[in-house]
Amino acid sequence: MKRLSSFIPVLPLLSLMISVLPFSGAVHTARAQSGDDLIVLNDSTPGIDVVINPSPDTTGVIGVEINNASVTVTDAVGNLVFETVDPAVSGLEFSFAPNAGTHTLTINRLPGATQGYARIAALAEMTALETTPKLVTSSTLSPAQEADFPLNASAPSSVVQVTAPDAATVTARFPGAPVTAQLVDVSTSRTLATLTGSLIDGVRFTMDGGSYELVLLNNNAARETVANVSVVPAPASDFETLVAQAETSATTTMTNTGPASSNAGSAVQDARCTLTITASSVNMRSGPGMGYSVLDYAFRGENLAVGGVNPESGWLLVGTDTGSAWMSNEAGTLAGACDNLAAYDIPYRAAPTPQVTIQQPQVPVYRDDDDHDDYGDYDDDHDDDHDDDHGDDHDEHDDDD
Repeated sequence: MKRLSSFIPVLPLLSLMISVLPFSGAVHTARAQSGDDLIVLNDSTPGIDVVINPSPDTTGVIGVEINNASVTVTDAVGNLVFETVDPAVSGLEFSFAPNAGTHTLTINRLPGATQGYARIAALAEMTALETTPKLVTSSTLSPAQEADFPLNASAPSSVVQVTAPDAATVTARFPGAPVTAQLVDVSTSRTLATLTGSLIDGVRFTMDGGSYELVLLNNNAARETVANVSVVPAPASDFETLVAQAETSATTTMTNTGPASSNAGSAVQDARCTLTITASSVNMRSGPGMGYSVLDYAFRGENLAVGGVNPESGWLLVGTDTGSAWMSNEAGTLAGACDNLAAYDIPYRAAPTPQVTIQQPQVPVYRDDDDHDDYGDYDDDHDDDHDDDHGDDHDEHDDDD
């Protein structure tokens, strides 16, 4: 793996980690966001991680609005279950099935974009549609229409054609079955988004107007489901207004400050908090504490960007080549602006006490009736010899007396 041998100005996935516990309708963030919960993705914060932790037996929805940003979702073991990297997609909602387990939603600024933007919300259910769609029996849908598509052993897949002259929202729900859904732009044949069969049982896309194809495939036809697909005009939102305000603010700031000199750039770099590893090797974990899994390792002399601490300040959130990880603050030496690091409300987890069980080895004894008789004869002979020997011993002992 490529290591971070020196400080990198771009902090990968350090600026925000969100824990949703449990789908309570509130998203708890560890850093202030500009605007009305608007997250700005730029050179210092190109990406964020959103950790979704539903309670057992509950369902819930995560809503995401994006501009110049990509979205991926991975499950508890790191499998990629959703991906979109297309600027035509501006909104998403994910419905999680009961006992879906922990998922991580990652939002990154699109390559080539100066800034990207995102806004996240935890919801009890998918947002109510402003337009009530009419139920039809066609596989070609236009705004204000919906249709049902059985996905079973005899017909595990369906292809839905969507035509929308203006920005539209497409919702697909398929409860109880692991369904793969792929959204394709017909005019360019490019894939806008892919959901792989998982514990996400519904997805909503808001995208630019155009002609699209939504392909649905039930990956376990034995688990029958009926997929409902609806198309409605994109709802009104203040998200784009917030984005425009942020863009104006960024332009004004650049105009007022002018181009940064090389010395100014160095000063900004020096002001960031870094950790130089002094131990021979350090475990990089998925959370603060030795009770979390090991993601990777860091070695003596490496310099890592530091983006936060846990509430107890004993563990540091550091940047890696692929995202972020946690390590003990005793692993190295801090340098730079480390006094006001963001505190992430992620519970400390100590290593579990090993359970030791001592068992007596079992020695098999093989015996049948004949063997039992032989052993019995041996015991009789042994007893006779034992009695004779002891008798002689007693006689000799008495003679000595």
